[in-house]
Amino acid sequence: MITKIKFITYLLISFSSTSLWSWYYPEHAIIADKALKFLPPQVEKVLNKKYKSFARYNQKKGFQLCDDLNSPFYDDTKEKQAKCVPYSSLAAMASDHSTDITELKSFLKQSNSSDSIALQLVRGSQDHWQFVLGRMAQEMENDKIISDGERRNLLRRLDIFLTLTDPGYLTRAKGGVTHFSPGDDDIRKVLNELVTVGRSDNALNQFIIHHLRSLQHAALARKSKDKRDEYLWIAFLEHAFAMHFFQDAFASGHIIMFDPYLTAESSYSRLMRHDYFNRNGISVTRMLTPISCSFSRMMKNAQYIPNFSDICWTTYGDAFLGKGDGMDLQKAAEGNAMVQAQFAMALSPQSFKKYGDIEYCRKNKKATSDILDQVNAFPYWITPVEAKGNRRWTCRERTLVINGVLTAINNLTKIKKITAINSNSNDPNPKIVDKETLGNPIDKCVATDQWKIDKKVIRKTSRYCPSGKAIYLGNPGTSLIRPFLASWPISQSDKTGFFGKDPFETGFSWQLGLTTPYIYRFGDFNKSQLGANFQGGVSYRLQHVLASDPNFGVAELWAGLYNSGVFTVKKAIPVSMLTVDFRTMVPTMALTALFRKLIYAIFIKDRPSYQSLVSQFDMSLFVFSGFRWNYQFVILDNTRQIGGWDIEVINLSFPLNDTIMGVERFSRIPTQLRLRMGRDTYQDAFTVGLEFAFGVSRPF
Repeated sequence: MITKIKFITYLLISFSSTSLWSWYYPEHAIIADKALKFLPPQVEKVLNKKYKSFARYNQKKGFQLCDDLNSPFYDDTKEKQAKCVPYSSLAAMASDHSTDITELKSFLKQSNSSDSIALQLVRGSQDHWQFVLGRMAQEMENDKIISDGERRNLLRRLDIFLTLTDPGYLTRAKGGVTHFSPGDDDIRKVLNELVTVGRSDNALNQFIIHHLRSLQHAALARKSKDKRDEYLWIAFLEHAFAMHFFQDAFASGHIIMFDPYLTAESSYSRLMRHDYFNRNGISVTRMLTPISCSFSRMMKNAQYIPNFSDICWTTYGDAFLGKGDGMDLQKAAEGNAMVQAQFAMALSPQSFKKYGDIEYCRKNKKATSDILDQVNAFPYWITPVEAKGNRRWTCRERTLVINGVLTAINNLTKIKKITAINSNSNDPNPKIVDKETLGNPIDKCVATDQWKIDKKVIRKTSRYCPSGKAIYLGNPGTSLIRPFLASWPISQSDKTGFFGKDPFETGFSWQLGLTTPYIYRFGDFNKSQLGANFQGGVSYRLQHVLASDPNFGVAELWAGLYNSGVFTVKKAIPVSMLTVDFRTMVPTMALTALFRKLIYAIFIKDRPSYQSLVSQFDMSLFVFSGFRWNYQFVILDNTRQIGGWDIEVINLSFPLNDTIMGVERFSRIPTQLRLRMGRDTYQDAFTVGLEFAFGVSRPF
């Protein structure tokens, strides 16, 4: 126990908040859940059937997977919330809670004595999300919107649980930049370096590698009897990583990063920028859209201009999903549906073969169009001049695109196996994807002799391409990756023109406080003392990591003036006292975290809502939190006396809202009841004090 306390304390003090997530655990799972609702029924049916077969087979081996694709991460009624790891939660655990598929697989395995780490993460996050929704509902009843600060409070409470359940949570991605979009680099340069040097230090290339690897092994599993189970594990878990990184692309704090913020020396600036834009959001558009959002808004009634909401929206990040109009959740879910649709086609291409038949299309245009929407490499918004015509796809065009996807998936089985990568490492992976495999996912039209592909799935049309060029389908770059480039969100403006640092979490703050102590002195001169201490001071806060309650500071230095009366058996004596008080809540938070973990361990079998218990118990017991020295002026025969010192040995901390008078970033210091013990040096007497304290703090 002591070793663990030391470890957590060291972690909280020394770790400098360099692990930055795009969405936190519940948001990742919710995006994946919602994505299923954007899938056409025929795609969802295939994916569910294949996943159910895979999950049930491995449940017998002790892997705690839910066997229904639609088992939600969170269900209000709890009817569908089984004691298992939902499919959607795999995306939440990929990368943030595992570096590769081997580690993720190990988390899913139940041990002889306890549930799997994955299930512990799921259940803790479910109960946390229940508490979050409850708080939001309470605010709505009062016609209020939950504050940014409280969102962060709730997030940090979950952080400390996740860290104790998965000790590598905070350190796994320290210094890594793989969760960020490719900065201000030209997209062609990023893709070229993926091929030439195996660049994988960004979310786009990470997504491409994990997605192609998942499709490749899903296809290989169908052709292998001896390694079918092994290949399916690779396919499903790499699919989770692909979903995770594609979700990351929709977080504002990750879109807005560029090279100067991605160096090891800039971790503090990276954190501040990351948090600022996650909280405030940015306006984004599609990567391959050749028209600006401002022009699209101005010309929204023109028939050849894309629908504004299709290509332009505001997105947020980590703990702020859906803060605005909810378009960030919708767009991220729509994109994730595309990832899942391609994966379903790799698992069972025969189920989609009919959609590549022209005659079937002519009889079932809507069904074929629904499939096309999930795999279309040429959505109407990327060619605005021809947009009106592009909305009217012929059956030949529809079937060529769908057949192109099936052919590209099959072609992945003919190349060498794509090797596994560390999802949190910036190191290059030479030759992980070769040029012929990737093809050219950016250019709409290429020279007819540029790529060696299946001639049956070439789509030639003078409507889009000049003479001597054609749109090629069937290679992974065009048919599998291009649809995602057409949907990948980028800032509407030059990233380098955006500046924002979030002082909400980290840095120095000024503070004002009031304490009302009662002190009793044991000894020859039994006396009690009661008064009020007005204090001011500074604190340093690492609230990104210190999750127990962001109102606590790592270190607080107070100076105050204490006016009181000393009561003896005969009379009351007025006293003025100067006090200097140093306090740190790091030990408090470490023990609080261990308490929460203990509650989880005790009650997990009976499944009460442990998080509600833990979240309400924001109190800390038997913790050294402060040392105070005081210098007293006692009006007694004109003598001056040094009062002494005391140590805070018990602290009961009652959390308050993080705003005061409706002003954000004006943080109330939690109301605290402190038991202090010390020494009165003048009287050589042992002292015991009980102190009630509260105050406010704000960053400089």
